[in-house]
Formats: sequence, C-alpha cells, structure tokens
Amino acid sequence: MNINPAQTVFNLSNTAYFKISRKSAFHVAGHAAAIYFRNRQLSLPTVFFQIQLCEDFYPRKSSKTIDKKYNSFFPKLEGGRLIPELPFSLTEMEQKMPSSQLAYQEAFEADIVNLLAGPIAEAKYVALRDDEVITPRLVNLKALHRYGGETAIDVVYKYFECINETDKSKEKLIIGLYLSAFAFVNERANWLAITALAEHILATQKPLIAFEEIVCILESNHKNLKRIH
Repeated sequence: MNINPAQTVFNLSNTAYFKISRKSAFHVAGHAAAIYFRNRQLSLPTVFFQIQLCEDFYPRKSSKTIDKKYNSFFPKLEGGRLIPELPFSLTEMEQKMPSSQLAYQEAFEADIVNLLAGPIAEAKYVALRDDEVITPRLVNLKALHRYGGETAIDVVYKYFECINETDKSKEKLIIGLYLSAFAFVNERANWLAITALAEHILATQKPLIAFEEIVCILESNHKNLKRIH
C-alpha cells in the first residue's frame, strides 16, 4: 500500500484526541456504497475494498481556526476498482479485455460512476447540512473539485485517455456517467445506506473497517432499492 507522506496510519495508542471530517466520511461512504450496490445490480464481479483511517497533516479547513487539541484523520477507501491498473492505449486495453470489449467497457464505466459517487455524496451532505438544494446543474462535474473530487476527476480523465473517441463523444459519455452517479446517490434507499455507513465511520475507533463490516452496515440500512437504469 502506498501512503502519501502527508498521512500516517491511524494509531489509537498515541492519539488521545482525534476527529474525522464528516464530509470525508460521506465521501468515502458514497464511494463504497456505489461499488457494492451498483456492481451487484449490474451483475459485475465482486471487488473487495476496505476503509482505513489515515492521519491528515493538512486537513481541508472548514473554519478560520483549527482546534490544536485534536489530530485530524480522514477515511481512505482501498481497492474497489474493477480495472485496478489503467492501460496506456486502446491496443493495450483490447489485449487486457477479460472476455469481450463489452465486458471491459461495462467495468470501465462502472469504475467511473463509482468514483464520482464519492464527491457527489459529500456535496449532497453539505447541501443538506446547509439547507440548500442540490441538482446536477448546480453541482456539475467541475464543481466536484470543491468536494474532494480532484483525485476522482483526475482518474476519470485518465480512463478516457485510453479510448479512441472524439473529444465531443468523450465529453458526452462523461456527462452521462456523472448523471448516473448523481442519480445513484440521490436515490433515497442508497442515501440512507450511505448515511449509515458515514455515521459508522465517524463513530468507530478502529484503524481499519473490513469489507464484511462495511457490507453489513450497507445491507442493514438499504431498503427498497430501485432498479438501476
């Protein structure tokens, strides 16, 4: 596992006071819920993931002052992608296809939607917290940079560098996948599961939340899931 120099693995033994950003918890919960529920609904292979707490030496500032008594941590999702390593070209992508071009494309698109669900979930949490309306028009793809979406958007565009389409076609597809991610997060049953997992992340004092524990939280709080279109 690669750890950013600006983060260290969560260690309760030397941390008397700690706090986890609620926004980050919703971000990771949205990402996890999308991986689990969407992949299953689309009959895609199960991919394992876990959530680890890492110390953040440069937390995103939500106020003018930071309480020095607390160490700031953020939850990080490890794993979860159907295509863990991106190809360098269309030719390489075709060589790595598990069975067919269609199967690879489905995995490709699912990974993108699942990535985008993270910052969208964070944006929805912020909107509800501030009693504001959230729509795809008000919070578009570019706006996700304000909700910790820099990494997700960077990966999305790296995915699209691998396909042989015009810029206009790529942009149309990206928008379509963004709308799919937005619809997933906005679905009531999904949002209830995302919220439950986010609250579990905030309440836990463990350095690692395993796949089985995450699935248990999501399943127990997910009711009346509608078919994904």
